[in-house]
Parts: sequence; C-alpha cells; structure tokens
Amino acid sequence: MQTRQLKYGEFEEQSKGIPAWVLSAIFHFVIVLLAAFLIRSPAKGIPTDEPDRTVGIALVKQEQKKTEYITESDQVEPNESSANSSNAVRDALPDLNQLDEQMPGFLPNDDDIGNIGTELGDQLVGADGFLDGIATGPRKVGSTGQTTTEVFGIEGTGTNFVYVFDRSGSMAGFDGRPLAAAKAELIESLDSLGPNQQFQIIFYNERPRAFTPHGGRPKLIKGTEKNKRLAKKFVAGIPGGGATRHMPALKMAVDFAPDIVFFLTDAAEPIISDADLKVIDRWNRNAANIHSIEFGPAAAPAGDNFLKKLARFNGGKYVYKNVTLFKFK
Repeated sequence: MQTRQLKYGEFEEQSKGIPAWVLSAIFHFVIVLLAAFLIRSPAKGIPTDEPDRTVGIALVKQEQKKTEYITESDQVEPNESSANSSNAVRDALPDLNQLDEQMPGFLPNDDDIGNIGTELGDQLVGADGFLDGIATGPRKVGSTGQTTTEVFGIEGTGTNFVYVFDRSGSMAGFDGRPLAAAKAELIESLDSLGPNQQFQIIFYNERPRAFTPHGGRPKLIKGTEKNKRLAKKFVAGIPGGGATRHMPALKMAVDFAPDIVFFLTDAAEPIISDADLKVIDRWNRNAANIHSIEFGPAAAPAGDNFLKKLARFNGGKYVYKNVTLFKFK
C-alpha cells in the first residue's frame, strides 16, 4: 500500500510539471484542424461538377436529381409576348372601312348615333315636374316635319306647338269678347296644322288645364283631323273665371319640349319678375321660342313689361291687342 501511494504521488508530481499554455495551444490547434476540414468538404446534396456561371439572378429547377438553371437571358420578355398577342388579335379583326364599302349601311351614320336612347329619354319626366307636383308630359318624340302657323299675327315655325291661354275672370269681361277672340284665333291656328305636327292646349287660371282627349297624363297630340275636332270641342267648353297664376302653366308648357309656345294673357297682375324669368329659362331646356300676346283695354301697352321680356329672353315675339276693339263674328 505504501508503494502504490508513492507511485500515485509521483504521477501527480509529473502532471503538475506540464504548463497550462501548452495544453491550451494543443486544444486550439485541434479546433483549427477540424474547422479547416469541414470548410474543404462540399455541401451535401449539391453537385460538385457543375460549371461556373456568371453571377446574377437565376432560377433553379431540380427534377429527379437533375438541376437546371434558368437565367435572365433564357426568359422571354413579357412585353414582347403581349405585343405579339395584341398584333395577332388586331390582324384577325376585319377592317371596318372595307366592310362598310362592301356592305353599305354596315356602320351607323351620325344621325343614327345621335338618336340612340332618345326614344327612352323622351318618355322620362323632368325632375322639376316631380318636385313641383305639376303634371308634365313626355319629351318630344321624334322629328315629324315643320310648318308655320300664327296667332294674332305672330308666326311660329316648328313641329310641336303649345298654346297657353289665360281663362281667368278678366278674360270673361267685356261681354266675354276677349276669351271668345282668343278661342277663335286658337282654332284657326289648329286648322293650319297637319298629322306631321303635334300640339297641346293649356287653359289656365289658378291652375293649368291641358287637353287630354284620351285621358291619362297630358302629352303632345298629333294634328290629325279627328284630334283637331276633339280639340275644338275642348276649346269651346272652356269657361272664364278665377284668378291668375302664370308660372304653373308656363312650367307645364315648356315641359312638353315644344318648338313654339304661344302665351296669351290679359293679366297685368301678378307680374312675372326678373327672378321668375330666370326660372323659366332654366325650365326651358328645349329652348322653345315663347311668343307673348297681351290683351288690354288701353290703346297701347305701357313700358317694357314682363310679357315683352318673356318673349325677348326666349327668342319670341310680342304683340298687344286692344280688347275694346274685338267684335263677335
């Protein structure tokens, strides 16, 4: 036992004789060797016999242990492909000019294009009509041919005509001569219209009353002989009476989108103000010519009244008639 302890003691003395820096150097040398070995070994799964390629963006496609590289130079430009497709579609389309030469009428003319949607649009009631609650007719339907007619010497040329005549209590004065003269002039004007023209008649006092021979919403009526006979009965049955409101009747008239409006009244009051004239201008979307006929007991009108302005601002004419000179026929 003593000898073994001495040998162990001798071993400890020998171990203590190796310097610590020597052990550290050996340890670091082994680490460096291992690192160098690992760096020199190729990565697992990546082939070592592939040729060097130019550095850049590349797509790698692996299929059954075969690696394929697709570089930028191998890709087709998208713009070129799109351009080729567009050219192919364009080449496949027929030349419209050649088709129109080979097939006359194949392409619509300017008139056809301009009339697209007008039939539907003509049936729509203006928004102002909904807001004001005033009965309004459809817009003008088609073009039917022009003619010239007149009321108390004022001529109007167009296709669609609206007569707006005052029937208030004052028109029944002077033994009813103003209203009778107005009716006679209106009927004479109607006689000059034919089936290629359209018309509407509005008599008004506090409210407008339109000619509706077939019932329903008021609209423009063709100038056939039957319709004119019905119109004459309507005119003959209109009595005079009541107060006067101009604006609702004018609103209804221009909503028919006529070419010509003949507006007749003997009412100096209420006046149509300059602000009202601007409203009428906004309502008159079809730019109808509004002709004004004024009845009065004086020899001549005084000053530049609202009826003269109404006609002037709407491309119409003005005439004054002295009711004391009217005689029954």
